[in-house]
Amino acid sequence: MLQHYNIPRKLTALIQNLYGQAVSAVRVGADISDWFRQTVGVRQGCVLSPDLFNLFLEHVLGEALEAYRGGALINGRRVSNLCFADDIDLMGETVDEAQDVLHAVHQSSQRYGLEISKNKTKVLLVAKEPRQITIAIDSEKLEQVSHFKYLGTEVTEQNRTTTDLRCRTAQALAACSNLQVIWRNTAISLKTKLRLLDSMVLPIALYGSENWTLNKADLQKLQSFGMKCLRAVLNITWRDHITNHEIAIRTSRQEGYIVDIVKRRQHAWLGHVLRMDGNRLPKMSVQAHAHGTRYRGRPRKNWVDTVLEHSGLDFKTAVHRAYDRDKWRNCMSGAYDQ
Repeated sequence: MLQHYNIPRKLTALIQNLYGQAVSAVRVGADISDWFRQTVGVRQGCVLSPDLFNLFLEHVLGEALEAYRGGALINGRRVSNLCFADDIDLMGETVDEAQDVLHAVHQSSQRYGLEISKNKTKVLLVAKEPRQITIAIDSEKLEQVSHFKYLGTEVTEQNRTTTDLRCRTAQALAACSNLQVIWRNTAISLKTKLRLLDSMVLPIALYGSENWTLNKADLQKLQSFGMKCLRAVLNITWRDHITNHEIAIRTSRQEGYIVDIVKRRQHAWLGHVLRMDGNRLPKMSVQAHAHGTRYRGRPRKNWVDTVLEHSGLDFKTAVHRAYDRDKWRNCMSGAYDQ
């Protein structure tokens, strides 16, 4: 398989000797088991393991998808899969396409001794009207779900941000609650507490916020979350009858500080995407046009329009201005800066 990617034979032989002569043992406390040889998998902790695994999986998928012509159509390019290590997202525009690509990957995996976990594999239909569909492996139907966490982000069948936003803020509030001992400690300065909030709580809430498409209700929930965190830091509850404006003054932050952070991150990410080469998938997705006929009624606001709305730019102007990093940053000069 390594020779398929033109890996020199000398390097291939070295890797074979490394694995052929390797032995392992299991340690539990002070006890060590008998030594045994590894017959499957890669060496844990070895710097070569990620590369070897990625090459192997890329070969399996490449063979499976060689004749597949389905997937999402983005500016004339078919995208049938998204991969991050062994977390693989297979896509099809129809149920038959999804079944075909799954069957092809399953057959290719079996030829190389791999097996798709039926319990961990889920089916998610992204559509305006939800319905039940049947996708199976070896005649065993896979579970269909309404939402699925992929790489830490909640993906829903309606393709909306609200669910992920609620999950993220709930996890962050739990982390904030666990730090009550610090918030109540009067020996720790307010400046230090705010720095702890920025480094230990907000990253949990804002993970993946660069690609959130936020509506008015989402912005209000996000602002409410930010004020709850500041109240926790100041050890103030709603029973104290202190307004958000007073909280903002005491912490030297704006009431919508967390919304401004999200806007700045989205603006920076859009500029990064627009500076990419035209054949990169993120840039193709941003510039893509929908194929087929759209549903009746007002179309939903997309991510690009939401981000550009904060900077006051149209898309054509944004494409040209993104290449000048200083000018691009100045478009959001009024936002909160950590």
